[in-house]
Amino acid sequence: MEMITTNCCIVGAGPAGAILALLLARKGIDVTLIEAQKDFNRAFRGDTVHSGTMELLNSLGLADALMQLPHSKLYSGKIEGPVFAAPFEIIDFSALNSPFPYVTMMPQADFLTYVIDQASQYPNFKLRLKTSATALIKTNGEIVGVKFRSGKQQGEIYANVTIAADGRASKLRAASGLPYTKLAAPMDVLWLSLPRQAGEMIKAKGLAGRIGKGAIVLIFERTQDWQIGVVVLKGSYRDIKRAGLASFTNLLRTMIPEFNTTLDALTDWRQVVPLSVEIGRLKEWAKPGLLIIGDAAHTMSPVGGIGINYAIQDAVATANVLYAPLQQNALTFPDLQRVQQQRELGTRIAQRFQAIAQRQIIGRFLNTDVVKPPLPAKLIQRIPVIRKLLARFIAYGAFPVTLAPELQKPISSIANRTC
Repeated sequence: MEMITTNCCIVGAGPAGAILALLLARKGIDVTLIEAQKDFNRAFRGDTVHSGTMELLNSLGLADALMQLPHSKLYSGKIEGPVFAAPFEIIDFSALNSPFPYVTMMPQADFLTYVIDQASQYPNFKLRLKTSATALIKTNGEIVGVKFRSGKQQGEIYANVTIAADGRASKLRAASGLPYTKLAAPMDVLWLSLPRQAGEMIKAKGLAGRIGKGAIVLIFERTQDWQIGVVVLKGSYRDIKRAGLASFTNLLRTMIPEFNTTLDALTDWRQVVPLSVEIGRLKEWAKPGLLIIGDAAHTMSPVGGIGINYAIQDAVATANVLYAPLQQNALTFPDLQRVQQQRELGTRIAQRFQAIAQRQIIGRFLNTDVVKPPLPAKLIQRIPVIRKLLARFIAYGAFPVTLAPELQKPISSIANRTC
C-alpha cells in the first residue's frame, strides 16, 4: 500500500481545487491534488469564466496567456418569446468597470489544463489523475487524510488538512456525515452541442434565449460550435425521450428556426446530456482536519452560470485564510471555520437569487398556459439599472473576494517541469 504525506490534500481537480492548489503551491506549501478521472474532459462542464475570475488571474499575471487559448466572449444576452412584444436585452456585461467586461466562454478542460500547468511549475505541487478518494482517515476524532484507489493500487494520503472540492456529488461530503439540505428546483436542463455552419450567427452578443410553450432554449455562441441548453420541467426528460428524438428536434426547429440546417446534426439521444438541477448546502463546511468548498458545500443551479465563480471565490478565501497557518504548521479547526464564516452569506444570497429566478421566472415560463411575462421579467425589461446590477452580481457575486496581496507573488522557485 502506497503512503503519501503532504501539507494539504485537495480532492477534486475542478475550478475550486485547481485554483486553490495553484495559490498554495505558489507560496511553497506542499499540495497533493487528486482527481478521479483520467483528464479534465467532461460533457457540458461549465464553460463560463466571469470577470471576477479573470481579474484574479490578471492579479497573478496569468490572464494574458489564458486569453491566447481559443475562446469566445459573451457581452450580453437577449431573450424573446410570444409573451414579449419584442426581443429585449436581459443582461449586459459590457458596462462593467473591468478590463474583462464580458463572460469568457472557454472549454473548462482548457481552463483547468492551463491552471494545472501553472501549478505544475512548482516542485511542491503533485497531481494524481485516475485517483479516487474512497474514505476519510480519522485519528482521535480528527480527519488526518484520505484513503485512495488508483487502478488496482490502494493507498493513503496523510495531510494537515484535507480539502473536499469534489463537486455536487461529493463522496467526501457524504463520508463526513455533515448534514446537507437539498432545496427544490422546478426545472432540469438538456444540454447538447452542434457544429456551427458557415456564416451562422445569432443576433445577441454571445447568448440568446427563446421562450416557448413548456420549454426555454438557451443558445451560447462558442468558437466552433453552439452550446444549446433546453430548460424543461423537473422530471420531464423521460417523457420527452419517450416521445422520440424527432419530436424533440421538431420542438427545437419551432423555437430556433434559423438553426434548421444545424439541427440535422442531432441524430442520437446520446448527444443530449440531461442535468438534474439541484440547489443544496451544508450547514457546516468543516470538521477538524477537513474543509468542504465549492459545489460540494453549496450546490448551485445553472441559473446565471455562477457556480464556477463562487467555487473559485471559495478557493481564494481558503487560500487567504489557510496559507499562513499551513506555512507555520499551526492550522487549527477555527481556521477552517473562518472560510465558511467569510463565504456562507454570499453563497446563501446567490442560492436565494437562483431559487427566486427558478420559481418566479423560469418556472412560470415553463407553464404552457402562460400568456404574459411575470413581474420580475417585466422589471428587468423596463428598468436598465436592474440589468446593470444583475450583470455586476453575476460577474462578481454578492460579496466579492479579493486575493490577499501576500498571495499575489510566489515565494517558491519554479522548477521547469511538466505534470
